[in-house]
Amino acid sequence: MADGRIEGYLQKNLLYAFLINALFAFLSVQVVYSHLTGSMEGNQGVMIVALSGAIWSVFLTVCSTTIFLNIYPSIRNDKIYVFFTYYLIPIIAALIAGGFMRSSGMLPAFFTVTIPFFISQTVFYIRFLKIADKL
Repeated sequence: MADGRIEGYLQKNLLYAFLINALFAFLSVQVVYSHLTGSMEGNQGVMIVALSGAIWSVFLTVCSTTIFLNIYPSIRNDKIYVFFTYYLIPIIAALIAGGFMRSSGMLPAFFTVTIPFFISQTVFYIRFLKIADKL
């Protein structure tokens, strides 16, 4: 696979990851906090958390643009480097943000919107490993 095709594949995966992450973050907030959606204040709170989850998905997706380092064969052929390109900066960002959320009492909402990102990122990571073996 030429470098241009790898770059196109990674761009497509990053776009799909963002769309899936934003959708799952929104749905998971709606499911987890469905007991609060009876009043006007509850509906507004759930919507704010859902929108914050979508913005957090954008941020984590931007943090994971390091996957484009996999264009280089020296990085693509080392599974540790591939792992770091997918997870290192998003994990660091999640740990820092989680520290702030812990002190504000928003840790459950934070996990509700962060865990779907890492689940979908793992799916795209495994898919890339399978394709990288064929190169």
